[in-house]
Amino acid sequence: MNRNAELFFVAENKDEVEVANKYFEGQLELSTYDYDFIVRIDDGIEEFAIAKVVEAYKMTRTPVIASCIGIYVDVLNGYPGVHVRHFQETLGIRGLLKLLENEENRECIIRQCLAYYDGNNQPKVFCGEYKGNVVREFEGDLEACNGLGYMFVPERKDKVWAELSEDEKNEYLKENQSRSACMRFKEWYIDYLASEEYYKSKRLAENWEKTCNYISENKMIPNIPFITWIKPMKLIDSNEESLMFELIDEMLDEIMRDIVRHIRRRYERVILDAYNRCTGSKCLAIEIKYY
Repeated sequence: MNRNAELFFVAENKDEVEVANKYFEGQLELSTYDYDFIVRIDDGIEEFAIAKVVEAYKMTRTPVIASCIGIYVDVLNGYPGVHVRHFQETLGIRGLLKLLENEENRECIIRQCLAYYDGNNQPKVFCGEYKGNVVREFEGDLEACNGLGYMFVPERKDKVWAELSEDEKNEYLKENQSRSACMRFKEWYIDYLASEEYYKSKRLAENWEKTCNYISENKMIPNIPFITWIKPMKLIDSNEESLMFELIDEMLDEIMRDIVRHIRRRYERVILDAYNRCTGSKCLAIEIKYY
């Protein structure tokens, strides 16, 4: 895997980052990104992961992965599912154990979905799951220990995840790596980094950066701030006929959209000449994709 590959990782809790780092083995630089995402009542875990990664990309403007995790208790018809945060803030482990106090069946599944998005094509989603049981008794400070790791007893283990030693965790993850969303993502990502699709998007980004720098250094678009016309636009394709851009900020108001349209009409030839000079291309026109 490319050692220079760096991703923002939007995760629910530090346990997810810890597990991901074990699978990536230092081959991928993860920069965690903290943001309060809202889960709608009708969100499934895959839908939530996609919504989360798209929203995260809008804010970071860089390749990003977002992780969603849920716990599905068999006798509770899958409750609490993906609504883990609301469960922790309301019912909590104490309340869950109360619901299950007369139940012999403690079976549950931890499900994780990892979504990747870099602004190209559609988000990719990778899911995995781990079987286990809800702990029968809890000893400790529930206020400080209310995460899933304190209630989930992995299959073939006799204590909760949080109480496992590092060696035990590593052994369990190795035994169950085929079930892991992180491992499935890693295997896909290795191939993606070597793909023509990846290098095309990288070349486009580099070509556009060269063009922007050339225009700015030579003051080819006077009296308009650099960020005004560059920030909202992303080069998504180029061919002999045209350069295709999209507005990358869906929150742009109509005034900003009008500015982009004005710049296209007035300075289209300047942008095209600069791009062709910097890249050796012969593009004839600019197209902008509006949402």
